[in-house]
Amino acid sequence: MKLNNIKSVFISGASKGIGFELAKQYLTNHINVFCVARNTTPITIWAKEQNLTSYLQTFNCDLSQIATNRKLISELNKIDFDIMINNAGFSVFGMFENTNIDDELNLIDLNIKSLQFMTKYFYLKYHKTNTEKRIINLALPSPPSNQDHYMPILFPLPLCYVFEFSRTWTKNNKKSNLKEFWCYVPVQSKQTFEIEPNIKVKNYHLVAWMLLNLLNCFKKN
Repeated sequence: MKLNNIKSVFISGASKGIGFELAKQYLTNHINVFCVARNTTPITIWAKEQNLTSYLQTFNCDLSQIATNRKLISELNKIDFDIMINNAGFSVFGMFENTNIDDELNLIDLNIKSLQFMTKYFYLKYHKTNTEKRIINLALPSPPSNQDHYMPILFPLPLCYVFEFSRTWTKNNKKSNLKEFWCYVPVQSKQTFEIEPNIKVKNYHLVAWMLLNLLNCFKKN
């Protein structure tokens, strides 16, 4: 999808990490972005500092609650999106006997149920579209390198779900202009990469950059 064809983008989990970096990339290119997170203050402050608030809309909510997802789509009905990025999610780390069952169930609600709900909504809205649209579902990370002795509780579940769901969805919708992609993001928050001499970036900055370029989202011609 060429840059000139992108007018509006939806991003969930836009308060930090990959979602935050993706939002910054789109906003910098003067593309309208609708950011959803429990707290959208960080992206709002950044957009204000860059004089880009006219391109930003925000919605504070907890997507682990299905009722909140239903409330959100009433706002989304007013907007015609070109790219929809389901990025909201979290991981539960620790030994199985020490982790909290409520946290584990909340993970399923957010990483799986909300993603399913939002993908279904966007599919029903756009699967008969005559223009190119994209849904991008992101699977959440493995444990940081300094926590290898901890078990990422339920980690395989959302990863396998997003992979199999996306693979089947794509197979059954080859003729549609609405395309769906998935991406596993092995984020390690303290790890950095040197992309150019003396220029180092955190892993999630690099993953955001790679994701956009792999999908050709920022090619102008």
